[in-house]
Amino acid sequence: MQNAYKACFKVLLLVTLFISISCKKDDVEKEHKVHVLGIVYELSPSDPYVTNTRIAYWINGAVDTISDLRFKVLPTSMYVSDDDVYVTGFGDINNVYWKNGSPVYLKSDIEDGYVHTSSVFVSDKDVYVAGYVRVLSQIPGDPLGSYRDIPMYWKNGIQYQLPTSTGNAPTTSIYVSGNDVYVLGVELKRSNINESYTTTALYWKNGVVTKLSNERSSTLATSLFVSGNDVYVAGYERKENEELFAKYWKNGIEVNIADEKSNAIVTSIFVSGNDVYLAGSVNEGTRTKATYWKNGTPVYLDGGSPFSTASSIYVLDNEVYVAGIRSREQGTPNGTYWKNGVEVALPINDTRFIVVTK
Repeated sequence: MQNAYKACFKVLLLVTLFISISCKKDDVEKEHKVHVLGIVYELSPSDPYVTNTRIAYWINGAVDTISDLRFKVLPTSMYVSDDDVYVTGFGDINNVYWKNGSPVYLKSDIEDGYVHTSSVFVSDKDVYVAGYVRVLSQIPGDPLGSYRDIPMYWKNGIQYQLPTSTGNAPTTSIYVSGNDVYVLGVELKRSNINESYTTTALYWKNGVVTKLSNERSSTLATSLFVSGNDVYVAGYERKENEELFAKYWKNGIEVNIADEKSNAIVTSIFVSGNDVYLAGSVNEGTRTKATYWKNGTPVYLDGGSPFSTASSIYVLDNEVYVAGIRSREQGTPNGTYWKNGVEVALPINDTRFIVVTK
């Protein structure tokens, strides 16, 4: 009889161990690494009354600063590949991206031009960086035309210039799918010196331009995502009354996500299956509300705050992560992210990008 009990006990023990191991394996598989890129403010080492901005990288509770305190730098993008973290930024230093905190400098063959980096993407160990080269304008007497931005991207440090009809088109994002390189930008044009710029959202696929709006309206493109053969671009339109209307384009076809009564912008786009997610903000009177949209339906993340905004969105395993900022005590904004609408406060002054990995 004791042998029977022992046998049963061994079976139960094995089953329990199997269930425990299986549960732990499932838990591990479901764990996500949340990478957030943002800004921290620190006192200048040379002047205690001057506050500098540093790029800050946060992952699951730990914060590291990855730009030199001697320079004011703002982050422009982040990409995570095989636990390597790539970051671009601009400010006092522009011709650089960082890999795991170490700077990699980019060069241009345009004389008297200054490199600005705007976005980074890694594909098959190749590092692609979108940016532009800023040169002095040749328009005499034009106070607003003191410079122009020549669109570029770099593949492993090799420069490729992109065509533009106006010679002035800063880039905002880059995405690589297979052998195809997509670069997002905004073309600037002005008919005469006394008029302000009109902006046209556009993207290049392997150097071929697709314009997303006509010159009668001003549109800005902020984020790019490629899913299969479909190209998605997030952005917004600026009306003559200065109101902003959020939208995105799928294969060049415009999709409005806010009605004419709304004043909204979109800063980030992510596509998962058949679902299109966008992040941005909606202005309602004196309040700015952090918002994300799933297939056009808004989800407000402000939590009653007088000011909040969403800057980046990422979706993994049907969970929605949104990075942004929200004002707290005394109206001071702080970095945060939301997971499925639940806020996670961060020890960062401002958050700009979020990437989630397993």
